[in-house]
Amino acid sequence: MIKGIYQTSVDIEIPFHDVDMMEVVWHGHYAKYFEIARCALLEKSIITTRKCAIPAIHGLLLTLGFDTLNPPCLGRLLLCIRK
Repeated sequence: MIKGIYQTSVDIEIPFHDVDMMEVVWHGHYAKYFEIARCALLEKSIITTRKCAIPAIHGLLLTLGFDTLNPPCLGRLLLCIRK
C-alpha cells in the first residue's frame, strides 16, 4: 500500500458525558474518538466490520499516541484524522 493513500477525517462533537467538571474531555475517551475515525476509514476503504470478523484480517493496536495543543472541551468539534 502506498503511504497516505487511505485517509479520512471525522468531526466529533464532544458530548456532555465525556467531560469533567471543568468541561475538559477526559484523556481516556481519546481512544474512543480514534476508534470512530478508524471505523470511518475502514468503511471508506470498503472493509466493513463484518469482513474484519473473518480470521484472515487482523489489526493489532501496538501503541497509541497523540499530541494536543488545547484539550478538547464540551460542545467543541474535534477533527479526528486517520491515515
